[in-house]
Amino acid sequence: MANDTQHHLGAASLAIGAPAISTGSEAKPVRQRQRKPSVRTMIAQAEKAGKKVVSITMPEGVTFTFGKGEDDADA
Repeated sequence: MANDTQHHLGAASLAIGAPAISTGSEAKPVRQRQRKPSVRTMIAQAEKAGKKVVSITMPEGVTFTFGKGEDDADA
């Protein structure tokens, strides 16, 4: 009895730099949004770098001014 089933075989190239064979079923990579650092994180980074944070101006135009530190009393 003859088997009428057709088989389609494909081989992927294992050579380095060879283009991948696409079957069309691969999921697209999820695009991740770059998050803005929080104000707390930015202040901590500035203080870690040895900078005294006295005021912050937000992109919306709002400015927060803090009391001057002991180091700035002489200036």
